[in-house]
Amino acid sequence: MSAAILAGYSVLMFDFDYTLFDTSRGVIQCMRHAFATVALAVPDEDAIRRSIGLPLEDAIKHLSDGAASQRCIEEMVRLFLQSADSWMVDGTVPIAPVPQIIRDLRADGLELAIVTGKYRARVERTLRKFEIGSCFDVLVCGDEVAKKPDPEGIRRVMARYTGLAATQFAFIGDHYLDILTARNAGVDSIAVATGQVTVDILASYSPHAVVRSLGELRPTAPVRAFRDQ
Repeated sequence: MSAAILAGYSVLMFDFDYTLFDTSRGVIQCMRHAFATVALAVPDEDAIRRSIGLPLEDAIKHLSDGAASQRCIEEMVRLFLQSADSWMVDGTVPIAPVPQIIRDLRADGLELAIVTGKYRARVERTLRKFEIGSCFDVLVCGDEVAKKPDPEGIRRVMARYTGLAATQFAFIGDHYLDILTARNAGVDSIAVATGQVTVDILASYSPHAVVRSLGELRPTAPVRAFRDQ
């Protein structure tokens, strides 16, 4: 199955949260801190987990259920990001078979990139911590581009590979927003059901493929390596 999924791709772009890493412990800490500080009802942990994958401001709006003004939401974003500097990286763990699958894909000749709503400083610290930063050729982060499903992040990656057709790119993520972002950029999406969105919901958005683990992408046949073209 993996050979069929990856055949023809030269560049794989990955989401971060619930695709490569489980950030839920840090997100829960930061979100509960933000709500408590502004004296709003603190959402339960399961609700916070389900919000992961949404842009931060949208997640706060959803979790506050209309109780927070725009000014309050902006303050909560600030509080979340401030606490994330202290808590997020320590509360982040890889989702198996990361990091090995990333090394395998890279060794097979694929170009790898990350397109995420996470801020660059914490993404880079996490990649260094788990020693896979050198596997990624391009990072595009949430403090640099418009939020998903705007395709700006994917298009920035594509601009780095002049001469490649859109059919040689795929975006891999756990959320329906990742599928929509890929569609808006004109590239294939591969949904991975390692987050809070079910296989059935992911499939309903018609990605190129749905897998239950990144391990299903482990190469078993030659792919079109950008460095060989």
